[in-house]
Amino acid sequence: MLVFLTLPSKITAVFTSDRIRRFWPWLAVLLITALAAQPLWGLPPQGDDLLLHYFRIPVVNAQWAAGQPLARWQPDLIYGYGSPLFNFYPPLSAFLLTALYWLVGQQASVAINLLFALCLLLGAVGMFGLGRALAGEMGGLLATAVYTLSPHIAAQIYSRGSISNSLALGLVPVVAWFIWRVAERPSSRRIALGAVGIAALMLAHTAASLLLLGPLLVWGMVVMAARSHTTKRHWLALAGLFGLGLALSAFAWLPALTEIQFTRYAAEASKVWYGDYFTVLWDWPGTAVAGLRGAYLPKTVGLMALLLGGGGTAVSAWSLWRSGKLFTKDTVFLTAGILGWGTLFLTLPASDLIWRLAGPLRGLQFPWRLLDVPAFFLPLAGLRLVLLDFQRKEREGSYLPWRALRPLWLNILLIGIIVGGYVNLVPYLYPPRWDGLPQRPSLVDVTAVQQHYGILGLTAWGEYSDARVIEWPTGPVLPSGALLAEKLVTAVPEASLTVQKSNPWTAVWQTNLAQPTTLTFASHIFPGWQAKLDDEPLPVAADVNGRLQVTVPAGNHTLSIFFSGTPVRWLADGLSVVGLLVGLWLVAQGRRLEIGDEKAFPISNLNLQSPHSFWLRG
Repeated sequence: MLVFLTLPSKITAVFTSDRIRRFWPWLAVLLITALAAQPLWGLPPQGDDLLLHYFRIPVVNAQWAAGQPLARWQPDLIYGYGSPLFNFYPPLSAFLLTALYWLVGQQASVAINLLFALCLLLGAVGMFGLGRALAGEMGGLLATAVYTLSPHIAAQIYSRGSISNSLALGLVPVVAWFIWRVAERPSSRRIALGAVGIAALMLAHTAASLLLLGPLLVWGMVVMAARSHTTKRHWLALAGLFGLGLALSAFAWLPALTEIQFTRYAAEASKVWYGDYFTVLWDWPGTAVAGLRGAYLPKTVGLMALLLGGGGTAVSAWSLWRSGKLFTKDTVFLTAGILGWGTLFLTLPASDLIWRLAGPLRGLQFPWRLLDVPAFFLPLAGLRLVLLDFQRKEREGSYLPWRALRPLWLNILLIGIIVGGYVNLVPYLYPPRWDGLPQRPSLVDVTAVQQHYGILGLTAWGEYSDARVIEWPTGPVLPSGALLAEKLVTAVPEASLTVQKSNPWTAVWQTNLAQPTTLTFASHIFPGWQAKLDDEPLPVAADVNGRLQVTVPAGNHTLSIFFSGTPVRWLADGLSVVGLLVGLWLVAQGRRLEIGDEKAFPISNLNLQSPHSFWLRG
């Protein structure tokens, strides 16, 4: 009988031991992630952009099979006329999706759903780690719940179907966590890991990474300034973190930014009126009408983020004003709030005048893109509420009687946030599904889906094609996977051209032309196409509709046509190689470059529950 009486206490002791207790918060993170990811069990969501990502699998497969792991030109897109897709679109999401496709046994629908779920998990883990560093375990769980259950995060998956934007949103909390860790105690390995995180963010999604990088840098500078005894070496560590991350990813973003001028992007983007894509500050989702339309799903960061972000921003601003100090722990939260609310304002119709005056801002086309910033920073600002100090009333010596209930109200708050966030999220979690997508998509499917849905180049409008392309081809002139030599459309005597070598990116002929001849190919022109005649440069040109042309003189010659780099691409590739070497060197240094340690800066501990403290002024 005594054994049965003591058994409950023993079980309680086991589950409350320090070793077991460490796992409970992570279990909660997994459960929160599961709530947001549970619709991914089954067919893929019918998002607007899902087909663009789904059918990049065979495109990446084809270039990997041809020994071109980082090909910028995709020769099978636009009915075989080609597109420089990965010269402008960061390749990380497509590469991860293709790798998962092979890992799950060539089941594309499983791979894309799994990648969506991993993006959610990545963001939840990063948010918990950052939130725990800022406000203890309870703060970490609160941040995880608000961020992971955000309608904006769900919309990227279930309404938009964008794995690239979802990946960027999964990476941004991890990057901010790395920034915090470098500010906490800079070391070579932390700088290298943080740089990899920034590079991954830049390789995830062009618009999202550019929108998030600036606010992350501002917030990181405030975090660094809020430390005690910040030295020049600490600032150099932060600069090195961002500089190395940009260098590692330069091969993707530098050509994209400099060569976009040669494309149809400006012309296509001008067709989109930004005023049609403003968001609402708050609006409850509508109800689906069977057979008529889907549910109205407003583009918003969600009620929980607005409430927590507003409360945290107000409390940190009041506390900072009362203290009379410029840089304290409250500055970190207030900066997050200002970044969140300031960017959120730009998504609302009230900001129309700013959009009219700011030309570069209109290049974003869709104001709702900016929601990535407040979706992350408002929950961060809300963590200030977890740090409310109710130890004393303003009247000296008088303690609040409910001080001891603080853990209880935090628990109630967390449960309320999870329940409220999930209720707000439910309408987003029942999307229509794509039925009938091929499990093993091929290049033939890529051609068919472009023709059926008009998503030429596997982008919205084929905007990455050369500006000299005036009219789109109506269909393929050759089977998928055709070699460059097979794309010659100019009729010449068979004996005039003898193919010596050919693949989708290169062709070499031995010529024997009776007179100068202009050769035209069923391939669109773009910077990077080059030609050589007897190892001497030969000019390339375009016909009236942007097709690749070369004029070859009479006689016997060796003609080579190939897609290669440009000066800016060589520069970008060189920067990435240098960045990789520097990163490897930093990793090899281990702790040798560590700058100081935590004990040197004991001012005020922000982390209430974690043993890994970070000391700030305040």
